[in-house]
Amino acid sequence: MNEEAELHVTAFENKFGIPHLHFACHAAFLPTLTPDLLYRLWVVFSTDIYGYPLNVPWIAIADFIFSSLCQEVGYELYEIKAPIQLKLRALLYSHQNFGQGRVSELANFFLEYAEDNYESEDLDVRELAWSLRYTALAYTAPREAAKSLLRAFKETSLRKEDSISQKDLEIIRLGSLVESFSAQLKAADLATVLDYSRGMVSFSRNDIESALIHFNEFLQEPINEKNDEDSALDFFLPPVLKTLIRKLDEENLKRQIKSDAIFLVFSILSLLIICFPIALVWGGGAATLFFLVLSTPVGVVFLSKYPKQALYTFLCYLPFSGTVTYALGGDYYVLSFLKDIFYLSTLIGVAQLCRRKQLPIVLPESIKLTLGLVISIVVVTILTTNLPDQIQNVNGKFPLLMGLFGLKVLLGYVPLITCTYYLIRTKKDFYSLMRLQVVLVLVACSLGFFQYFMLETGICAGTIAEGAERFRASLDARCFVGGSLLYAPAVGQIRLPGTFFSPWYWGWFLISGCFFCYGTAFNDKSSFWRAMGVASILSILIVAFVSGQKMALVLVPFSLILLAPITNQLGNLKRFFLGVFVMGIVLIPLAVNNQSILENQTDSLVARWNYSPPHSFMKAQFTQVLQEQEGILGHGVGRATDSARPFGRSTLIQTYHAKLMHELGPLGLIFMLALYTTLTLSTLKAYRSIKDKNLRSYAASMWSFVLFISFFPYYYPLDVDPVNVYFWVAAGLTLRLPKIAARSAEPDSLLTT
Repeated sequence: MNEEAELHVTAFENKFGIPHLHFACHAAFLPTLTPDLLYRLWVVFSTDIYGYPLNVPWIAIADFIFSSLCQEVGYELYEIKAPIQLKLRALLYSHQNFGQGRVSELANFFLEYAEDNYESEDLDVRELAWSLRYTALAYTAPREAAKSLLRAFKETSLRKEDSISQKDLEIIRLGSLVESFSAQLKAADLATVLDYSRGMVSFSRNDIESALIHFNEFLQEPINEKNDEDSALDFFLPPVLKTLIRKLDEENLKRQIKSDAIFLVFSILSLLIICFPIALVWGGGAATLFFLVLSTPVGVVFLSKYPKQALYTFLCYLPFSGTVTYALGGDYYVLSFLKDIFYLSTLIGVAQLCRRKQLPIVLPESIKLTLGLVISIVVVTILTTNLPDQIQNVNGKFPLLMGLFGLKVLLGYVPLITCTYYLIRTKKDFYSLMRLQVVLVLVACSLGFFQYFMLETGICAGTIAEGAERFRASLDARCFVGGSLLYAPAVGQIRLPGTFFSPWYWGWFLISGCFFCYGTAFNDKSSFWRAMGVASILSILIVAFVSGQKMALVLVPFSLILLAPITNQLGNLKRFFLGVFVMGIVLIPLAVNNQSILENQTDSLVARWNYSPPHSFMKAQFTQVLQEQEGILGHGVGRATDSARPFGRSTLIQTYHAKLMHELGPLGLIFMLALYTTLTLSTLKAYRSIKDKNLRSYAASMWSFVLFISFFPYYYPLDVDPVNVYFWVAAGLTLRLPKIAARSAEPDSLLTT
């Protein structure tokens, strides 16, 4: 078709000359041709953009209309054949004397001509005026053109005075117009409008199968990810189409579930058959390990087809991973990777989406430079430190594996920003995720409190040891859920792990939980879920108190107090004071009736502070690292990462930024701080752009968490569960919320139940 168009254009040029061709190129930007409009075009555009005359004779109008380039579609109405039109437009675009400057002039000319004819009594003139407007906007403001066209599709579909055939003809005409500037829409990342238009045209032609294919494409397309306009596109679907699409989705889902179920059952049976002889020869332990190793890729492939469900499963499993690991009685370092099956499945599914839709993988784009610098310094450190140590067998074990594991801990969950951004697309998705976090906090805190109850009542023995062991958490004292704990109230020592591997992890789960539950407690549209949010914050405060988590005991109330002005709860006093009042009437009687426990925890906190003041401890850590530092590179990736200890000798450094400097050197520390600073500023910009006060408050709490964790100098929360996951999820949610807020408003009935 393109070759045929080129032949027609070449023949026209050979017959009439270059001035005629220049005129034809200008006329190709007109959606519909009339003698009057062509004459005005000939008069106005008699020179190129530099003022040189085009020398187009007046007879060129008639020569052009009656040439093979045009076809008559009505009385004194003509159109250029679509392939020829695209060819002529391309010639004008690429010509050094015309280009984008002339296109802008043509657009202004179209708008001036159309302005007086929008309400013309002549239907053809009126339609031409609107067509000119759409065409002009497509080349100057494509998003505005898309919104106007979508509005036209909607008004035509809802027009009651027209017959069905008239509506269909008008929709087909609009679809043809959209196709004429499809390149401009694609260039502006508005391919969804093309899919929608093609679907509406196919539906008007009663081609239901093609319509459903096109609508399925546009419904699966993420919202325009590369633009930051405040307003979203409004896609109208007739009720009949909605019903058909819903039925098609249900049928496709049933077929996919059936196919995937067969695949999963067959895979499991095959693995069991393979593992059976292993169990007979080497025992059940070896068979179980072999089964887990073989089933991992099967599970990842299966779950990658459902990335959103895999993400939700990952977040659900995370608070209980310690409990599951020790309940199975397996090795911590092996079974702790189970959660990453769900993460890898999510990542693969999102990566396939990005490849299919040509979406950016690194988000936000502002972190590309700093992330690249961090990756560079990490790779250089591994190649110059970890790898030589591995070759020379320095300190034994596997320094290279330690470096790779350290890389996984340091940057392995960064893609969660992208996963969260693309999978949480609507208000319903967002509210569902935040409510899920509330439920997870309530369940985990309930289990944690029951753990304390079992220890307090003697159902579990607690810590039974002598000497220094009475002050250390141990797996021997494990009770009900979670991992190692310390329960020796006789010497004022209580460190409970809740549902996590160790008390430190549990403390940071409680701290993270207050940021995630805060928005639901005060900004959810449902009064039931607001009550659940308040209950989750209460449970965090109570469990932080009984678990002996000094960090949580200080930071949870401190964070809740700071979040009030940051999330602008003072502008919503009635709802805010109601929540505070409810928490007060629960917490005050508990504090009064448990004064001895409160005093013990307070005394323990003060004693801990006096024994090792945080500022002195952090100073000592940095002093130690600076004294050991040589050159600009660090001692090796993973060398101070607690979870990398199985692979080699590890240095105990308990503050995050000192740990970064020890592993990556001064440059690594600077690059990591630059990455966190850039991410913090990007999320700040995103949350400040939100107009919806409820979503803005949610975004403020998520941004506060990102800011807090990015620069918190004590301990190393970004190295451990669940903060190393929640941090990147919070960043992704904050970046996504402006897009969610910009979408067409969803019915409150979806959010208040």
